[in-house]
Amino acid sequence: MKKASSRRAGAVRGSPACGRGPRRRRSIVLGLLGGISAGKTTVAALFAGEGADVVSADAIVHRHLARRSLRERMAVRLGVALPAALPAFKAALARIIFASARARRKAERLLHPLVDAEIRRRLRRAGGARLIVLDVPLLLETRMSRYCDALAFVSAPAAARAARAAKARGWTARELRARERCQAPLRRKRAASRWRIDNGRGLAATRRQVARIWHELRELDE
Repeated sequence: MKKASSRRAGAVRGSPACGRGPRRRRSIVLGLLGGISAGKTTVAALFAGEGADVVSADAIVHRHLARRSLRERMAVRLGVALPAALPAFKAALARIIFASARARRKAERLLHPLVDAEIRRRLRRAGGARLIVLDVPLLLETRMSRYCDALAFVSAPAAARAARAAKARGWTARELRARERCQAPLRRKRAASRWRIDNGRGLAATRRQVARIWHELRELDE
């Protein structure tokens, strides 16, 4: 089992844990890694059921893209016309950024600082949560993993992930592979993680693994 990261979420500048007054128990920050459609959101929800505060990059991006002004900035930055309605905008944006590495970098330079800023805000205002879970697809690539005390790798068989992506997102296996090439290799994610969560054996088995990891995380903070 790998050692937990030495990075301490409570040391984020401006955190209440760093201020004056009675000392509060700091939050433990767990980052989730894994392939597309491995079930990271499911695992995050199970941790939420144990009392964790979940920070979802997808939710943050969706909230920001709901602002027309940001969608207009994105269209200008990419130099293309994009649909005004949010669902059509997001679909068109995805097609563009996954077809062009240059366009993807431009979009990321606009969106990633927004996600990073929101994570920092949530860490500063943890509200006494014992555990904060970061569900961020590009956690390693953006170096947002620096906020984590430990990482967990969520796995599922390739066939299961392909079936989930097809059902939930309408992707072909080819589209799934193309999008995964835009992320860090799975072997790098596994190597960086303290725990592996096998999400291919049913929800009950995944829930037991989450409960075990939550127990071990509490012991780390004793």
